[in-house]
This record gives sequence, structure tokens and C-alpha cells, in this order.
Amino acid sequence: EALGRLAGGIAHDFNNILVAIFSYSDLVDMDAEEPAQVRAHVEGLQAAAHRARDLVQQILMFSRQKGEDRTKTAMRPIVDEALRFLRSTLPSTLEVRAELDPDLPEVFGASVQIHQVIMNLCVNAAHAMQKTGVLGVRLNEVVATPELALRAPELVDAQRYVRLTVQDTGQGMSAETLSRIFEPFFTTKAGGEGSGLGLAVVHGIVKSHDGAIAGESAPGRGTTFESYLPAAC
Repeated sequence: EALGRLAGGIAHDFNNILVAIFSYSDLVDMDAEEPAQVRAHVEGLQAAAHRARDLVQQILMFSRQKGEDRTKTAMRPIVDEALRFLRSTLPSTLEVRAELDPDLPEVFGASVQIHQVIMNLCVNAAHAMQKTGVLGVRLNEVVATPELALRAPELVDAQRYVRLTVQDTGQGMSAETLSRIFEPFFTTKAGGEGSGLGLAVVHGIVKSHDGAIAGESAPGRGTTFESYLPAAC
């Protein structure tokens, strides 16, 4: 069932892209004598090609069991860099609040993939709030306990983790929606706003780093995601 849903999602997204490519190609042929119109149609073709490229990259990342070589990596500089980028691209009506502990252990990971986790979680949070709200990002060290494992069962008891928390003040999700949020191609966004691979990619990266991720949400109460990556000893 999961493979069927994945294949169906890929086919649906690529079909939408191909419809755009064929449509713009036909328009180029119809307006061949109008350079300005042709340029506009070619821009549409390029945009569709970029969407196809991005979709392929997400599928490759989702399917990859082992990513780039992993080394001891400090997470705070990666989060700082991601937040600088986000602050420059998000609407000014969205407030970003960061609480990043200064003395954190390194994790054994791939910096590019960790950056992707941060960006996907934050961009999803921003979309959930539309144009107004507070995006909270926290980074701290925790030690797994049985109580904490109730939230994220994959945690190893007494293991040290660096926890990334991304919280939004959006409309929140029902329990049914939350239970499916990491499924590939499952999305609550309107058509054309996303492929539904973002959180599936996040889940895959965190799991491949021997970590855990947990989500908490309720209608009208926003959403919180906590990602746990093992500290490098």
C-alpha cells in the first residue's frame, strides 16, 4: 500500500509538470513569430523543468539509505545559517524566535542533510502560519529517559541527544492528520504548494542518523516537531 501511494504520488506530480511543459511547448509553436511571447513561454518551461529537478532531488534524498560521509558536526552553526536565510526570505509579519544553547555536544552527521532537516521543518512551520505568527526554534541537549521515550520510542535510554525543536503558532492538525504526516506524498497543502515529500525526507534523514523525531499538534494549538540526533561521544 505504501509503495503504491509513493508511486501514485510521483506519477501525479510528474504528470502536472509534464502538462505544463507540453502546454508551454504548444504556445511557443503558436507564437513563434512573437519574440516577447516566446520568451515568456520559455520562462514557463524553465520553471517547470526546475520543479521536475527539485522533485527528483527530493525522491533521491528520500530513497537514499546512506547520504554523504558523516563527521563530528556542531549543529548550532548550521541552525544559525539556516535561520539567517529564513529571516531574509520569510514575511516580516512572521516572527522568528531562536533559543540555541551555547555549549552543545557535536553529533555524528552530514551537515548538508542536517541543514535540510532544519529548513524543511521551518518552511513547513512558516506555511502553516500563512503570514502571521511566531516560529520558535530551540536547540538543547537532553538525556533520554523512559518518560521522553513515550514521545519518541526510538530513543535509547540514557543516551545523550541534541534536540532540535521547531514550533509554530499555526492552525494545528488533527490526530488523524498527524498520524500520517511522515508518509511520502501526504500533504495538507493546496495543489501546487508542495510535493508532500518534505517531512518524509526529514524522517528519513533523522532515522538514518540513528535519531528520532516526534510531532505534537492539535487544532487551534499549533504544531511542534522535536528531532533528536545522538551526541557524538
